[in-house]
Amino acid sequence: MKLHSPEFQRGLQRAVRRAIRASKELRKEYRRVRRSGGRRLPEEITRIAVTFIFLCGFVAATGGPAGFSVETGLAWIALWTFAAVFFYALQWTIYLVSHADIRAMRLLPVSDEVIFRWQFQRLIRYASKAYLDILIGFAVLGCLAHFTVWQWAPVPFIAALTWLTMLSLAALCATRLPAKLCRRLLSGMLIPLFIAILVMAGSHNFLRPWLAQAAPTINLVLPTGWAASLFRGLLPGRQPTFLLPLLPVILLIISAKDSLQRLRRSAEYREYLRPDAPDIFPDEEPGIVDEKGAQPARHAGPTEIEEIIETRRFMEIVPWAGRGWLERLLWNWLTPRERALGEFAFPKGYAITIPGLKIVRNLIVVGGVGFAARYIVSREVEFWIFGLGLIVVVGQVLNRLMGSGEAFRAMNLGGIKIPLHATFGIGYRELSGLLIKCTIVQILFYLPVLTLPAALCGAWFGLSWQSVMLCGLKLGLLALAGRFLLLTTSFSAGTNDTSRFRLSGILLLLIFVPCCAGLIALCIAGMVIPHPLVAELLCLAAIAAGWMLYRIYGWFYANGRFDLIAIQK
Repeated sequence: MKLHSPEFQRGLQRAVRRAIRASKELRKEYRRVRRSGGRRLPEEITRIAVTFIFLCGFVAATGGPAGFSVETGLAWIALWTFAAVFFYALQWTIYLVSHADIRAMRLLPVSDEVIFRWQFQRLIRYASKAYLDILIGFAVLGCLAHFTVWQWAPVPFIAALTWLTMLSLAALCATRLPAKLCRRLLSGMLIPLFIAILVMAGSHNFLRPWLAQAAPTINLVLPTGWAASLFRGLLPGRQPTFLLPLLPVILLIISAKDSLQRLRRSAEYREYLRPDAPDIFPDEEPGIVDEKGAQPARHAGPTEIEEIIETRRFMEIVPWAGRGWLERLLWNWLTPRERALGEFAFPKGYAITIPGLKIVRNLIVVGGVGFAARYIVSREVEFWIFGLGLIVVVGQVLNRLMGSGEAFRAMNLGGIKIPLHATFGIGYRELSGLLIKCTIVQILFYLPVLTLPAALCGAWFGLSWQSVMLCGLKLGLLALAGRFLLLTTSFSAGTNDTSRFRLSGILLLLIFVPCCAGLIALCIAGMVIPHPLVAELLCLAAIAAGWMLYRIYGWFYANGRFDLIAIQK
């Protein structure tokens, strides 16, 4: 699709070239833009290489080339693409409904249908990168299975079917599920999958029995595994039933037409007039006003405003220190300044005990249902229930450990997103010190509460309870190291200045990149190396590397030097 005249474009390009040749400043700026635009190809190559290494690491962790299992490899591709479904569900909504370019395209003399088709084509080009990832995944499986030339021929077609299934399911989720739920499901799958790979690489008998038994069920239950299961038809000794998953795959791809129609009806390319928001009263939840303004906004009168000010109700602090002994421990540890920052970062108070007990409740429910399924249904269903429950519980725990409240919430000011902490006189050390203390207190709670039941479950499945508890201890230490890295990147995402190529930027790059790479390498080594003492020392070294990264970036931050991470848009 073209939204312009080709003749006009060629004439404009010729005029621009003449203007650039006639100006020294424009030639310099043109060379700078070309250098920055040329970084896209290396980034794509790096992304594909990381994907290849990630898949090879998974296959090696599940037995290596000698004990390779096709079902396990297909199960990993199914899980991987199923997690990507929720990512592309968010991209469907962004590209077709709320993309920033739509605001500019409203000014063009084109219809809404043309804008929708233009954004749809951009999304397909963006999602084509995922096809390369899927094709690399099948290529790894084909290499390990020693495919012949004729066996390689249908592989691109199977990868295309898997890619179309992923996009169709993503469009279905974009129209039926809220965006907040998609974001939670995405983070709840990616993080546990990455942790599971590290655990399997380090513990030779941990989680492998579950994967070996759950792989056929994963390929059968997950929709993305239906198209990937067609790969079995390329192997020797195939059965005619391998074509059965093709029918639901075709139906799912056909359903994409209805999902696109729903997205088209929800995309109204016009200026949105926000209704009047109600006043927020102390000790009350804010009112909700829908887009059509069905609920009238409640506003306080002069008398009520005077009463709120005279009684100082608007200055009341939520007494979260009395919610439990963990909150009281954290409150006594904080300085007066950090308590004031806690009111800023967590306006409704900080809670540890109640969310922690809810997570323990979820763990007990998963354990009870899993043990009941073992005697009522089968052991394979038990493994499946424990696996899904582990993903949910680990995602909830990481969400609590890495939470920052409202401190880094982006605010749109004049077209630029600025983190909330930057609008107040809040320093790097004081805000990060508060969040680090919150993480440490929560680790003291979650480490014994979750490690002991995990050790009992490991003993139930015939695993060594010492290895399970050691793995939990290492995860707790690495969570603290990850907190240092997350704080650094959270601050750096809103404090960048990459418009000029300066010596300070080169110096920061030479320090920042090795520290990040060393931290990630120590985290991986701490989970992979089976020797207990060496693994614990590596985890402690990861904490030390994270602390050094946190201190080094703090020095640059305090002196007005900024890093090279991409700015928020």
